[in-house]
Amino acid sequence: MTSRNAREPRPSTPEQAIALLDAVVRRLAERGVSTRRDGLSVPLPRVETTPDWGASRLCPLAITVDLERGWLLVIDRPTGSPVVDVIGRCDEAGIDALLDLADIVNEGAYGNVFDR
Repeated sequence: MTSRNAREPRPSTPEQAIALLDAVVRRLAERGVSTRRDGLSVPLPRVETTPDWGASRLCPLAITVDLERGWLLVIDRPTGSPVVDVIGRCDEAGIDALLDLADIVNEGAYGNVFDR
């Protein structure tokens, strides 16, 4: 159970969501992770322990923002992908916590989180 406040603030326009995802890319670069925003998602590079997920089983994990729901973890692209909702601040102050979680998921600590 969580309150609506756990997802506030969050972007209210696509432009704000894009700016937030660009901030995610910059924060990843500070952590030594090279990636780029691809539309409304930021794919994370697969690592040796990344679980097999997606149609090709080799798709990367990606971060996206939904204007209603906030942060989401998806397989490669938001459209048509299974989704894991991330409950947390969906603004620049919440990026580090999001990236800590995304890194753990990408490393396979919880197995295939989309196969539940």
